[in-house]
Amino acid sequence: VSPVAVPPFLGSSVFMTKIVAGGQPAAEPESNPFFGFDMVGPGYFRTMDLPILQGRGFTDADREGAPSVAVVTEGVARNLWPGQGVIGKRFHAPGDDAPDSLVTIVGLAPDPHYRELRDATPMVFRPYRQMFAQGYFVVKSRVPLAGILPTIRRAVTGADPTAVLAN
Repeated sequence: VSPVAVPPFLGSSVFMTKIVAGGQPAAEPESNPFFGFDMVGPGYFRTMDLPILQGRGFTDADREGAPSVAVVTEGVARNLWPGQGVIGKRFHAPGDDAPDSLVTIVGLAPDPHYRELRDATPMVFRPYRQMFAQGYFVVKSRVPLAGILPTIRRAVTGADPTAVLAN
């Protein structure tokens, strides 16, 4: 199970972002493409069977007050850092132009098919605990949903009796 801001298969044009590579000349970022963007928990990559190809995924230490980190996918790496390794590369998030607001890439993953089934979407992932306070959960189970749904409902309402399960 993992928190996630954007549930799977919502479409490739939802929650898009444009990032600026650290050191990128001032005129260049305007031509940078938009990438899918999501805020996810430490268990997201395992839950969604999205392997970390280099570096690491997120941990519980990637939270508010910790250094800003990201996992990017191969499409992002090809577009902004062609032919280079991306682990340790830094970028500015939208609206964050201060020198201390750079985000460090700690992991590389393949482009997932979770926004749209047919086409892979280049993605920028940020830790849920560094940025967001509400959203969804993705759950992976070997048991049919009907068998685990009562347990999920109890866990959610036990943690927050006012929480609403959407779907």
